Amino acid sequence: MQEEPFPSDPAQQRKLEKKLAGLRLPTPRNTSEEQPQYAGRYVFPENPAGLRAVVLDFGGQPAVRFQFHRNWVEIPFGYGEWIETGGLPAPNAPNFEDDWIFFRDAAAAGGWKKDGLHLDIVHTRTLFTDHYHFQLTEGGLKLTIQRSLIGKKGAFELFGFREEDHD
Repeated sequence: MQEEPFPSDPAQQRKLEKKLAGLRLPTPRNTSEEQPQYAGRYVFPENPAGLRAVVLDFGGQPAVRFQFHRNWVEIPFGYGEWIETGGLPAPNAPNFEDDWIFFRDAAAAGGWKKDGLHLDIVHTRTLFTDHYHFQLTEGGLKLTIQRSLIGKKGAFELFGFREEDHD
């Protein structure tokens, strides 16, 4: 081990800074305009995630609101840009793994494709990225949630029903 710091190398420092400045996590691509038919509140039967309802809101700043038991978490997101959220972890949030972290220090971006809304949530203090796919079905809303961690992926599906009066 060397006790002295490495000598300064301004050229290498600039090269590193340029490389780091160019690193970007891509956002989901927006290839369709489906949001009006998706807007609303969807309720879910009892499930292991404890998810009771989802509200898709596309007026003003797009956002998804998740209800776990009696607690709500709102996640604003951008189209083609990451929107940071200081969202709080939902009490009694999903506990599929001991280290499940939900919406704390996150950034979210979404995009519409022919098969529905794709929403990515990056947990900025962890290695986790969550991908949410909202897809309308004849009976309501199919929500597929996939958590990614380097080399490890897990997904599950939930089916919710539109609640016509969600105010």
